[in-house]
Amino acid sequence: MPRLRRRTRAPVTDTAGSLVLVRLKLGKRDKIPYVIQPSGDVLISRAAPVVDDDPVVGKFLRFLANDLAKHPQNVRGLSAGLRARIRSLVAGTIVDRDARLDRRDE
Repeated sequence: MPRLRRRTRAPVTDTAGSLVLVRLKLGKRDKIPYVIQPSGDVLISRAAPVVDDDPVVGKFLRFLANDLAKHPQNVRGLSAGLRARIRSLVAGTIVDRDARLDRRDE
């Protein structure tokens, strides 16, 4: 691993966090992998970008995000009738969120 030519020290405050965000070109919600060495040193790196598994789903989600940002006035809650219909369709259904999906359903 190459050595840094210059070391920056900052108090343990939001300033130190801001310096890391700027240096690694990260947004506030980006994830960073880190390792705490036995010596107490902390190695922080930029996380690999998330790759869309399905390009069609990725494009659709980007379309939705853009549309919501451009037209927030179009966002509405579900009507009472639709909520009742949904409840009737899923009544008695038990979902185990921790269960693995069947390979055929993935």
